[in-house]
Amino acid sequence: MDTAQRGMGLDAATALELGRRTVREAASCGGRVVVGIATDQLPAGPATLSEIADAYLEQLEQIESAGGSVVIMASRQLARAATSADDYLAIYGRVIEAASRPVILHWLGTMFDPQLTGYWGSDDLDAAVDTVVTLAHAHADAILGIKVSLLDAGREGDLRRRLPGGCGCSPAMISTMPSSSPATRAVIATRFWAHSRSYLGTRPLRS
Repeated sequence: MDTAQRGMGLDAATALELGRRTVREAASCGGRVVVGIATDQLPAGPATLSEIADAYLEQLEQIESAGGSVVIMASRQLARAATSADDYLAIYGRVIEAASRPVILHWLGTMFDPQLTGYWGSDDLDAAVDTVVTLAHAHADAILGIKVSLLDAGREGDLRRRLPGGCGCSPAMISTMPSSSPATRAVIATRFWAHSRSYLGTRPLRS
């Protein structure tokens, strides 16, 4: 999964070029990747919900036209513009329905990006989980899985259990590791990614 380090300094044009090149290189050796799309090409300042949806769709088209599938990254612009969970369901629904291949969602907690406070329409994480579950069930055939980074093992586990069958959930490894030596954590991580049913790769990418 290539999320192109969105929000870490690369501008939108450079990140998308990195994504396109990654798709081409993967295809040249028989591999396939999913690439992050966001709304970071929008100018600074307020954006409307329609502009945010269009920004997602523009990046979706660029990656899919190169032969890639996408990870729908959390949008700082959407976090500022949305006023309810329904706004998130509408925007994400529009992007998911426009995608020609199943997508992956990426939920990044505020400990990683404070600008995403209130994502999914609420500061209450339980309410936010409810919204994600609603979205996943509404588009079960079009969502490959979700990468969630909340550093909250309880809520990540609750989300995983409530997702529809076939929709994977990859949690942040840090929050699910016991207190143990670095070597033990490395073994746990390796076994988790290789064998856990929550790993996104349990369902192959489809053309």
